[in-house]
Amino acid sequence: MRIQNAMHRQVLILASSQALFQTVSVIVMTIGGLAGANIANTPMLATLPIASMFLGTAIMMFPASIWMARVGRRNGFLCGALFGVSGGIIAAIGVFYNSLFLLASGTFCIGIYQSFAQFYRFAASEVADDAFRSRAISFVMAGGVVAALIGPTLAHFGGPLFIHLE
Repeated sequence: MRIQNAMHRQVLILASSQALFQTVSVIVMTIGGLAGANIANTPMLATLPIASMFLGTAIMMFPASIWMARVGRRNGFLCGALFGVSGGIIAAIGVFYNSLFLLASGTFCIGIYQSFAQFYRFAASEVADDAFRSRAISFVMAGGVVAALIGPTLAHFGGPLFIHLE
């Protein structure tokens, strides 16, 4: 019974992490373009923060996988979370100081975070026993549904903050 409770707790943590990860992605894609357009000297650079996030994810996906195989999923997820928090802080500073370079650097770090977060569903399959495995993966993937609701809501309520910064 105790092992089953620990397994369910780990899956709940992974599902919550998946929801947070995808919420961050939605927020960067909605606010990143708006902030980029507000900061950039030319409209052509407006989506640089979004492109930077995807570039960070693409560049680090394979290295993140290899590194987690060596140090374990937990350490990999903690490292990824550190990149995510750092990226969020750097991006916020970029918005505050109207620096497209800092904003794009922050979203690049968020992309690195996302390269690690792509492995939450695999971690769910590893912590669950055979009877619970498919449901565990489904619960983690359902975090995307939560993100689809929370991300735009946060962007909607956070959008007016840009008006006060100008």
